[in-house]
Amino acid sequence: GSLAKRTVSTPFLLSSPSFRGPPSMSVRFASDPVDQRLLNSLLHLDTLTNEQVSSLAGLSLKFLSSSASDVLIAKLTAFSQENSISLNTAKLVGQHIIMMYKGAFQNALTSSQLLADLTSIKLSSEKATILCNKFQKSLTSLSASSIGKTLMVNKLILPEWRFGITIANNDVKQVGNTFMQLKLVLDRGDGETTFEHVELTLPQFYEFLTTLEKAKAQMDFFS
Repeated sequence: GSLAKRTVSTPFLLSSPSFRGPPSMSVRFASDPVDQRLLNSLLHLDTLTNEQVSSLAGLSLKFLSSSASDVLIAKLTAFSQENSISLNTAKLVGQHIIMMYKGAFQNALTSSQLLADLTSIKLSSEKATILCNKFQKSLTSLSASSIGKTLMVNKLILPEWRFGITIANNDVKQVGNTFMQLKLVLDRGDGETTFEHVELTLPQFYEFLTTLEKAKAQMDFFS
């Protein structure tokens, strides 16, 4: 099926990193020309342990799902102290991991496509795999968060969905997989309508549905 763009919140901004990476190149998780500072920060992950990379990836994905910048700063501060890493470096690398994940999600990349992008910039396959596994496990929560934020500021007019089967893909493992495309028709409040698209695999859709049912149950309880 065709890949639709998704939306998430924008991360905080920090200053330029001091590490140096390869010349600027084209990747699917960032628009051209790719910010060299983004590539430099991602390559800096090869100087960290697997556990440190996993922690930073988890913190970044949690922020994209919740947009709680104060919690993120507190977590990054604790991370820097526990791992004897400067806070500025932790913030900077964290910011660019968020930007990488945000771009991957908005452009509906699969974990395999993200892995290809990360290894193309010469990040080690070990560190790239950690980042991609975290991304794959968080897609449902990112989709739920994205739709929730959209519905908070826009009135839902009509939800549309369709199921399909992938018949061709650069990643052979994806061929034959069932997916669902969700289209939300929204009223922006100024007489104009807008559309939001989300694409999920079938297991991600059922997990997403469970998340929405839990949220509805909580709202009903407090109403």
